[in-house]
Amino acid sequence: MLKPFNIGDTVSLKGSNSVGEIIKLNGDLAEVNFNGIVVKVKTEKLNHALKQALVENNFDSSINLTEKIDTKEKLMEFNFELDIRGLMKDEALGLISKQIDNAILLGVSSFVILHGRSIMLKNLVKTELKKYKEIKKFTTAPKEKGGENATEVFL
Repeated sequence: MLKPFNIGDTVSLKGSNSVGEIIKLNGDLAEVNFNGIVVKVKTEKLNHALKQALVENNFDSSINLTEKIDTKEKLMEFNFELDIRGLMKDEALGLISKQIDNAILLGVSSFVILHGRSIMLKNLVKTELKKYKEIKKFTTAPKEKGGENATEVFL
């Protein structure tokens, strides 16, 4: 039997690296604070996570957990083009992961990752994208969005 969820539990969104804390429960619907973004999500889409995961994912506990963030505003701030050209592998991975997690949380249908001519970055992008079941497909971007130097991601 699955362990029930409680307020204060550390959880992760299935198929994502996002880790947050449950701040409200109403039946099978939970409000979860993902580092300042409060999202309503069905509990069936959550997994229990270790408290340590909050630290590893730089969760800011100083954020007022009762304050709701306007996801429409976050969506307007979302950059549909992530530029990782010239970045080191670890820095690029962090940005890619954050971009994918935000896209999933905000319900974004597509975005572009600009990796430039670097084969290492292009392969890094492809490898990372394959880890997410929410990603329906990814392809070389059309010429007007970067062509061979970019990857378009569809969720």
